[in-house]
Amino acid sequence: MPQVRLRTFDGSRRPGAYREWKKEVLAAKFIYNLADKQLAPLVYLALDAKEGGPREAVEHLDIETEVATDTGLTVIWKLLDQEYEAEAYEKADKALKRWERLRRRAGQSMADYLKDLKKAKRDVELEDPGTQFSSVSFAQRMLRRSGLTQEEQRQTLASAGAVWDATRIEAALKLLYCDAHLEDSKKRTFLKAAANKNATNKHGRRQEWKHFPAKTGGRKGRGKGKDAYAVDAADDELEEGALSEECYEDSEPELDYETFAVDGEDGHGEGEHEHEHEDEDGTED
Repeated sequence: MPQVRLRTFDGSRRPGAYREWKKEVLAAKFIYNLADKQLAPLVYLALDAKEGGPREAVEHLDIETEVATDTGLTVIWKLLDQEYEAEAYEKADKALKRWERLRRRAGQSMADYLKDLKKAKRDVELEDPGTQFSSVSFAQRMLRRSGLTQEEQRQTLASAGAVWDATRIEAALKLLYCDAHLEDSKKRTFLKAAANKNATNKHGRRQEWKHFPAKTGGRKGRGKGKDAYAVDAADDELEEGALSEECYEDSEPELDYETFAVDGEDGHGEGEHEHEHEDEDGTED
């Protein structure tokens, strides 16, 4: 028997981790021409023996009478599948969710994005055979989720011959924007600057993008109210790790920043109301 050492399986719950390890074991079986009774003890040893590890699922089996037998490998796979293999409906649901959410992340190269997109498509087709993607819909998703601006998407489509063909779109993306990940930080800076420049508050006034400490006491004097807004620190639609498709639909997108008035419920001071009365009556109430 040749010397064979299998990679240790640590019991990872990461999607696909168990399946990847199982494929490696089966590949080793065919490479070294191992019988099931020879492979079963090797699989047993390849299971992490730490507390709570995968070996706990099979440690009750007797090595001589239950593991190193013609049916031992089948028994081990059955026990491990029950513990680490997700149900069919769970795998289909995870594959669909990953497909729906997948887009090029900030700092991710175009080649890596395209690889992830094609893998997500294969996973959906594998786990849910009833799902089918037309060439046009796949090409459109490939381009729309690439993190490019509307103008850059038009340039890509033109370079692909103005045809929604996934192979041509992929080639154009790799050719024109192979280094797009290097420009992501510049895009983020531009979009934030554009949002700060064009933002207005709910009264239609230009927003003052400054941070003011919250006031706890009452206002001194009358007629000195002034709107003061602060940007919520968690507002960022362009957070690290994601390039939003919606943010790049227009060349100068408007971001929806949530703001709040530091002083006053609706941004009007007392003095402002009083001046309104003066204009109407000519006298101060």
